[in-house]
Amino acid sequence: FGTKDGLNRFDGQEYRIFRHHPDDSSSIGNNFIRTIFEDSSGKLWIGTDAGLSIYNPSAEQFSKFNATTPEGKTINSAVTAICAADDSTIWIGCLNEGVYRYLKNEHKLEHYTAGSDNNSLSSNVVWKIYKDFAGSVWIGTRDGLDRYIPESDNFQVYRLQNSNMAPDFNDILAITEDTDGDLWLGTWSGGLAKLNKVSKTYTFYFGKGSIPYITKIRSVFEFERDRLLIGSDDGLYLFNKKTLEHQRIDNPVDPYSLSDQNVYSIYRDREKGIWIGTYFGGVNYLSAKNNMI
Repeated sequence: FGTKDGLNRFDGQEYRIFRHHPDDSSSIGNNFIRTIFEDSSGKLWIGTDAGLSIYNPSAEQFSKFNATTPEGKTINSAVTAICAADDSTIWIGCLNEGVYRYLKNEHKLEHYTAGSDNNSLSSNVVWKIYKDFAGSVWIGTRDGLDRYIPESDNFQVYRLQNSNMAPDFNDILAITEDTDGDLWLGTWSGGLAKLNKVSKTYTFYFGKGSIPYITKIRSVFEFERDRLLIGSDDGLYLFNKKTLEHQRIDNPVDPYSLSDQNVYSIYRDREKGIWIGTYFGGVNYLSAKNNMI
């Protein structure tokens, strides 16, 4: 589990906390953990507020990611997103530095930033990187959704356009693909958006003027074929994308409900249990036998 005060490992019974120690070069580089990614070799890539640390589980040690671009630039800012395009290509998103692409076999680091042309990154503030079933890499930024085009080594912008939305509804916090191949986007103030990749059209849900109006959707998770779990600063919702029925799962006044309504992450383990990370209330667990959902 990534927290503001270190990396926590839970074995089912006990926690072990990994923190930065200035005198220990094998400790994690920073205590503010923003994202965690496991590569094909089993190593953990830990995005922190001060760059990227890589954890070797066999040695139980961390090393700083020190690759440099041809211009001599290294990753020292907050790392918000990590995604593998394949076993040898890792995409790394930063809070203010755009995205980096790391070619592991060549130990080569490439840097992409926002620019004035229509084929550059939409914003240097990157929240999410996601690879869809077809292998395309999508990048959620503060100012829209971008898809990487390998043939031209640039980006195609899929900016949301809806006059009923707030000015910052292009802030893309979450991306997931459902079984039907549609992309679902969680936004800062524009609710939930569905992108049909074939027609390149959007459908919007839970935006301004809707009941409920759901803001800061940080996690979208396909719970079942037609049902999505939506984690937001306004609680946890179950949404049926076919019938459009929705249900709020958490209850802020129920002590046996979620510990906090600010939901940041949702994960399903190998035993079908659901782990829900919150901002103020730690981690919540729902076993597969729980009938809460």
